[in-house]
Amino acid sequence: MVEFVHASLLAIQAYGTLGLVFALAFHWRGLSRLDQGSRGAGLGFRWVITPGVVALWPWLAVRCWRTKQVGSFAEGPHASAAPGRLRAAHGLAWKALAVLLPLAVGVALWWRPIDPSSGDVTESLPRTAAPGSPDASLPPQPHQPETQRSH
Repeated sequence: MVEFVHASLLAIQAYGTLGLVFALAFHWRGLSRLDQGSRGAGLGFRWVITPGVVALWPWLAVRCWRTKQVGSFAEGPHASAAPGRLRAAHGLAWKALAVLLPLAVGVALWWRPIDPSSGDVTESLPRTAAPGSPDASLPPQPHQPETQRSH
């Protein structure tokens, strides 16, 4: 299992490295060839799209290669989505991210492993007195491990 995880991490690292190399070339030459509207786009736009370029580099490489072969996409160089449709799609994506990201973080926190050296979670928490009991006025005592040496 460890070998599988190690091989998977190496594959992901290689994919990301190739994606970064492709992103440099894509920003230098391929972006303006794929999208005429991106000509003159600033550095901020390029920084924003870089993670997507790294993640989708094989698909973009094929698109760049086809553009170089044909001269332009089948839709034509000036074909683009209507701004209203793009805004609607972006709005839907933001709403989905607003729901899915906190959900993913919550599931990850719920699913995280408990420190096995501390034993049961309830044993590792400091004990406090119940409200209204005679010991409630005393400050809570810090948890002392059972393997402490006595002097």
